[in-house]
Amino acid sequence: MQTQTSEARVRSERRYWRRTDARGPWWPWGLLPLLGLLLLFAWGALRTAPHIQAQVEAQVGALLRANSIAITDVDADGQGVAIEAEAPSIEESRIRALAKSTECDTWAGRLPCPTTVQLALAT
Repeated sequence: MQTQTSEARVRSERRYWRRTDARGPWWPWGLLPLLGLLLLFAWGALRTAPHIQAQVEAQVGALLRANSIAITDVDADGQGVAIEAEAPSIEESRIRALAKSTECDTWAGRLPCPTTVQLALAT
């Protein structure tokens, strides 16, 4: 009895893809994201930040006046608040607590406005 063996040959080829089109210059399109970031920064610095500061000043001042605290000045720098008030030093912790508990409208709902409170008391 005779057995036939067959050999199968597998042919493998390597194919390389080569891009033939010429690419354009990168710089006009690379500057578009930078222009977008610049516009976003300008919008935030010139439009949004002054609105937030004015809202923080108004809300903190209104809450302190509603609690019968004689305020000389309320100044906001971002979300930090500097308060000048005519009150005894024993009222310092109460004024700080009231100022920190002030809530403002944000895109996420009503949240506490000031992150830091600096207080100057004149007795």
